[in-house]
Amino acid sequence: MERMKRVERARAIMLLRAQEGASKDIPGEEEETEQHEEDQLFASKTFSDSMVTLQTYNREHITAPAACTQLMLPEWLLYVPSNLSSSWLVRPRPQGVRCLVMAAEGRTHVFSRTLQPLMRPFLSSLPSGSWRTRRKGNMCVLDCIVDGNPRDRNKTFFVLDCLQWSGCDISECSAEFRLFWVAERMKEGSINGVNNTYNFMLVPSFDCTHEGFLEAYHYQGYLKDGLFFYSKLAPYARGLSPFALVWKDKACSPLYEDVKQGTDAANASNKMSTTLFMGREGSILTCDSPPLVVSHQLTDSWTDKNVSGLFRFEYDELDEEKGRVVGLKCVRAVKSGMADSWTKLVFMQRARRDEQPSVYDILAGIGENA
Repeated sequence: MERMKRVERARAIMLLRAQEGASKDIPGEEEETEQHEEDQLFASKTFSDSMVTLQTYNREHITAPAACTQLMLPEWLLYVPSNLSSSWLVRPRPQGVRCLVMAAEGRTHVFSRTLQPLMRPFLSSLPSGSWRTRRKGNMCVLDCIVDGNPRDRNKTFFVLDCLQWSGCDISECSAEFRLFWVAERMKEGSINGVNNTYNFMLVPSFDCTHEGFLEAYHYQGYLKDGLFFYSKLAPYARGLSPFALVWKDKACSPLYEDVKQGTDAANASNKMSTTLFMGREGSILTCDSPPLVVSHQLTDSWTDKNVSGLFRFEYDELDEEKGRVVGLKCVRAVKSGMADSWTKLVFMQRARRDEQPSVYDILAGIGENA
């Protein structure tokens, strides 16, 4: 329980810093300095304890619990933020595969969340994305979702964010500025120009008013898979970030039932299933930072095999108060990808019990803080 409180405290401090700005003091920070240093020491010790596991994981080219990713990955919305209407944007999330699009040296490359190549390089109108736009040090990096199979010829890259443009790093700028910047580049044809092998489309953003939320909720410009919420003033925080949230229900995501049931096509059981990282010492970790140890013992003999890596697990339920997974059973190894986050596990369980925030809860939260 104490561990969960510290993780929540770290998230709250990060959000407060983004909202207040780096040049402003955080109210009450002087009184909390000692506790904050203790939290940092706690996090450092957690990473030190799992360093052997992380190094082994990296050698096997599998993403470690502290995700080796350049993408900002969303947490799952478990509670409606108190400042949702004033400090957040809502965006319809496209169906597809999250990817990093990098244009450099006259070619455009596409990488997965774990920085594995998804497809062959191609030509684009991005800075340095083709021989026409190639300039020394003129690299461009976009956060995208590609629809369908990344190897299909007819596909669209949905642009979520911009990390770097023409060699200029804008990841430390606020989300509002980054989205404005990429929208302007889209208008002038610097993204979706004549040199593109594939189509690029900007994911729209709406203020979290009643009208904006409903417009995103009912958006029909492409196939949706839930909604994204972005903190307006936050930088692009790589890895699992409280500055981005994801939420789904049956009406706005055809894949919601899969999330709700935690289904695994390889298993016929009705148990919940998830992907987690198993260390050689038998600890089971999420992808949170620091990673949460959700179990130390399995109900089968996998712990005797001295193995580590990503595995698919079945389980009975979560103990949210203790931060533990009950009745965990290893099903099979997973070759690539990432472990699930704790917030995803909690959202899955609450969705199965119909206890997750509903569209009415979100609208009520917007109304209370408008």
